[in-house]
Amino acid sequence: MTGDVLIKEPWAPTCALLVLPGGADLPYCRTLNGEGNRRIRAFVNSGGAYLGLCAGGYYGSRRCEFELGDSEMEVSGDRELEFYPGICRGTAFPGFEYNTESGTHAAELKVERAPFASTGGMLPEVFKAYVNGGSVFVDAPKYQARGVEILASYTEALGVDAGEGSAAVVYCKVGEGKAILTGPHPEWVCCESCLDSRGLISILQVCCCQSAQARQVDEARSLRGAVKGRQSSR
Repeated sequence: MTGDVLIKEPWAPTCALLVLPGGADLPYCRTLNGEGNRRIRAFVNSGGAYLGLCAGGYYGSRRCEFELGDSEMEVSGDRELEFYPGICRGTAFPGFEYNTESGTHAAELKVERAPFASTGGMLPEVFKAYVNGGSVFVDAPKYQARGVEILASYTEALGVDAGEGSAAVVYCKVGEGKAILTGPHPEWVCCESCLDSRGLISILQVCCCQSAQARQVDEARSLRGAVKGRQSSR
C-alpha cells in the first residue's frame, strides 16, 4: 500500500490491521503528515489496529528521538499519531549504521505474561529478536493509566536513557482500537544458530532459520488438516 492509497483511497473499511514496517520514519512524515495521519488516527480510534515495527514504532509515538547528539544521524521531533503518549528513543544498542548490518544485535526480551493471561497459549519467558537501530519506549510504566501495557522488555543494558523500565514492545489503547509498537523486530526471532562468532546476528542464518520455522508451521497445518479430514469422513 502506497502513501497515495493511504491518503486518497477508501482502505479503512476493509483493513483489519495497518502495519508500518521498519526503515526510517522521516519518509513517513514527509508522505503522511496531515491528511494521511488524520486518516490513520481515525481508523484506529474507530476500532482499527495498528502495528508499528521499528521505524513504525518511532512513528507511532508522541515523540521520536534517534541518535541525539550525532550531527549526521540525529532525528528528533514530535509525531502526529501519538499512539504511545511518550518518547520513543534510540538506538537501544550502539553501533547502528544506515544500510549495513554492522550494528545488528540479538536482543534478549522478557515477555510480560500478565497481558497474555487470557490467551491460554504457551509463551516463552524470554526470547531473542533482531534489532538494528531499534528503540526503547521511555518511562512506559508511567503511562499505564493512559492505556499503555508493556508486552516485552529488554533484559540487557541499553545505550540510551530509558527512564523507568526498559519497554521494547508496548500495547496502546486508542479510542475503540489499539496499537502495538515495537523497537526490535519480533517477527524475526533469533536462535543461537543465528549468531556469528562475535555474538552478532548473521542475517543469512536468520533467514534460513525463519524458513525452517515456516516449513515446520506449514507441515503442522497440513497434518492438522489431514487429521480433521479423516475425522469428518468417519
